[in-house]
Amino acid sequence: RAALERELDAAWIQVVPSLWEEPFGLAAIEGMMRGTAVVASRAGGLSEIVRHAETGLLVPPGDIEALAACIALNPAVNPCNETGRSTGLSGVATGTIVTVA
Repeated sequence: RAALERELDAAWIQVVPSLWEEPFGLAAIEGMMRGTAVVASRAGGLSEIVRHAETGLLVPPGDIEALAACIALNPAVNPCNETGRSTGLSGVATGTIVTVA
């Protein structure tokens, strides 16, 4: 577990490229809590958790070009990192993690 945490701490982006609707986007929430940029598919619960261009970036499911373009963004100029972290941490603390975009 400690080795996994070290690897995840070094990440600058959390990509959740789901093709099908997920009931709850735990991977996206974990990325937000870590302060990494989150790029996720606009599908199911992910589109309720990630607020596009605010707490992360959403792409249409299966759109490889859009996914690649979001991943290629310079993390230093990505405004979603700290906002996503703040939203993820406060949502977990209050039990209101799901927000509607």
